[in-house]
Amino acid sequence: IPIKDVPICLLQDVLWQGSMEAAEIHDEDLAFLLYTSGTTGEPKGACITHKNVEATVEALFESWAWGSDDRMLHVLPLFHIHGLFVGFFWDL
Repeated sequence: IPIKDVPICLLQDVLWQGSMEAAEIHDEDLAFLLYTSGTTGEPKGACITHKNVEATVEALFESWAWGSDDRMLHVLPLFHIHGLFVGFFWDL
């Protein structure tokens, strides 16, 4: 596609304008569908549940003894599961 034909999406066009209601989320509901690097063949979709995310975050906070006075400089790539979870859930 020539650059002049690439559609433009303005931020004000995609911002949510309505109200939102909290969704009911269960432990075994899908939270993330992450793809493996395919080291043993083709990449595979790994289904990560909300309980998986919760357990990961709890384990990190417990093992690293993070507290409210700690700060993090996040330099891990967000396409990597550790960078994604630590970056997103640091401030819970």
